[in-house]
Amino acid sequence: MPQQIRPTALVVDDEPLLVELAADFLDELGFNTIAKTCPVEALKWLVRAPSLCLLLTDVQMPKMNGLELAAHARRLFLPSLPVIFVSGFTTEFFGGEVDLPGSTLFLKKPYRSSELQQAIANLYRSA
Repeated sequence: MPQQIRPTALVVDDEPLLVELAADFLDELGFNTIAKTCPVEALKWLVRAPSLCLLLTDVQMPKMNGLELAAHARRLFLPSLPVIFVSGFTTEFFGGEVDLPGSTLFLKKPYRSSELQQAIANLYRSA
């Protein structure tokens, strides 16, 4: 019997336990999950990635922040690549009210699997 192809999600967070937890959530939701703790390593993976359906990234990380990583990912794939930014900070971290581009959502840490599932559903519904 042929195996079902699972969509690929990339999770990037500089905190290993949080990246593992997010990857577990996404695996449970049916994604093939690639987990990285360094945005530079994630970018190297992106360059040779066969396909990507979702980027889940922390906002504040060393070497490159999540906003920069998402911009690179969208240039490498498609401008409408769904992105979920996560942070322990509120959107004030972005400098006040933020108008996130289309196909983008923000989740405040800590978040539950059900909140991530709802965010993904909202992203794909608006796409």
